[in-house]
Amino acid sequence: MGTPGEESDVDKRNSRPGSSEVLGLISSGDYCSAEIVAEYGTIPPAFLPHGQRRLFEWQVKLLSKWCSKLAITLPASYSIPEADSKWLEVAGVVVVPSDESLSLGASISAALDVLAHNGPMYLLHGDTLFRDLDAFPMDSVAVAPPKGSYMWGRLEARSAETDVIAGLFSMASAADFASSLEKGGGDFLSALVEYRDVAGIQEVTVDNWLDFGHLQNLYYSRRDAPVHRFFNGLRFEGRTVEKFGTDTLKIVAEGRWFDALPPIMRVYTPPFLGLVEDRYFLGYEPNPNLQDLYLFGKFRSGTWREILGACFEFLSLCRDFGEETGDPDVLRKLGPQKTRFRLSQWAEQNDLDTAREWVINSRSQVSLEEILDVTDSVIGEAKPTSALMHGDFCFSNIFYDFRQGQVRVVDPRGGVTLEKPTIMGALEYDLAKLNHSLVAYDQILAGRFSLLREGEYRVDFRLYPHPGRAELLSMLRDFQIEFFGTADATVSAITIQLFLSMLPLHSDQPQRQMAFLATAFELFSELVEG
Repeated sequence: MGTPGEESDVDKRNSRPGSSEVLGLISSGDYCSAEIVAEYGTIPPAFLPHGQRRLFEWQVKLLSKWCSKLAITLPASYSIPEADSKWLEVAGVVVVPSDESLSLGASISAALDVLAHNGPMYLLHGDTLFRDLDAFPMDSVAVAPPKGSYMWGRLEARSAETDVIAGLFSMASAADFASSLEKGGGDFLSALVEYRDVAGIQEVTVDNWLDFGHLQNLYYSRRDAPVHRFFNGLRFEGRTVEKFGTDTLKIVAEGRWFDALPPIMRVYTPPFLGLVEDRYFLGYEPNPNLQDLYLFGKFRSGTWREILGACFEFLSLCRDFGEETGDPDVLRKLGPQKTRFRLSQWAEQNDLDTAREWVINSRSQVSLEEILDVTDSVIGEAKPTSALMHGDFCFSNIFYDFRQGQVRVVDPRGGVTLEKPTIMGALEYDLAKLNHSLVAYDQILAGRFSLLREGEYRVDFRLYPHPGRAELLSMLRDFQIEFFGTADATVSAITIQLFLSMLPLHSDQPQRQMAFLATAFELFSELVEG
């Protein structure tokens, strides 16, 4: 993201003589529509998820191209999570509380009063984003073909009969637009027409408009979200998804996993459309994944109990396909062998001694070698529960269909070893992946933590508060399959090793690596203390 306050070439072209600042205002002063609230909870539109971030992060990135001053309106009754509050503060975005009973126009008028801004401004609706939009002229309104059969706003004098207002506006004079809002009685569209008649506002047809104001459009806007995954890529074509990557062995194993699924289990995945050489194809899955719902939705315990219940419904069916003569060494192949190699790789890269003890949050801890020895022993003594195994059953790979009340999964591991693709494995590993996601992994990936490296072997770490984390962890431990679940010692040991095995995969994010390490130490303390 560009640094707010830096004047770009676009700023220089658009700023009028005498104007010292260009304001970028995101109007998100009310909550999402009822259909979206039913899935994500009561949050403002700009707080919806997009590309593993809040929508406002992308909106700020867009407006920063043109604006030296940034602000966002939010409902006065909304309690901003600590992680988001810190992000907005660091980005220099002024938060303007808004009375959600106000109309859109009245909310914007009140914000302009608070900001005391009279010069040039850009206005972006909180449920709107544009990809690859580098320039937008002053005194303009963005228009585009409508998306779906909704009641879209239109200006009377429009460039094309089908064009609708797309949610981005620029005004050379915020004072004149405020005057137009007053004359229009707070009605936004009337004020826009009034301002057009005074300033000669022009319509600019734009491409790549993403709308998040309606549930159907929100589903399909997800296809345009940049998703960062290791060693692979996704290509969306209409209603299909192509999965490819540099690790062709892994891609082929994933494709064969989908192809080998028993018919009854295919309802728990998007439609598999075939494996072609080193890539495979799926039907597009429009539903939200659990990572987005957990990190960016507003926690509702009843809904989450249903979601976790659906996860365990899937895992229970996977257990039904277990083999009586399953591989007794499967957990060692899945965990300890890989973890020891990756941990030694990471330690060597960072010139660290795995035999040294650490201090985490002012508490003395054991060495990494001891953690590996103890967790290896716990895993080695376990009798694996043979099951059809997904292998990467974490929140980002689990989608939830609210209408059907069931999960759908993507990105399977493809086998215990990629050289011999199989759908079979161990139930404990999938339970550990689910536990790993909720314990801390997703929050760490999203940067929702604070960490201070106080010495070579000393770390102070905490997750930012999540209003539902403690209740969700307790809820997760209530679910069991054949009398064991995520609280089982074997699952806990695998979870610890999962955090350690992630270390070398995030070499570009040293803070994230230390957060994984600190979490592993804290989980180990819980394991040995019972």
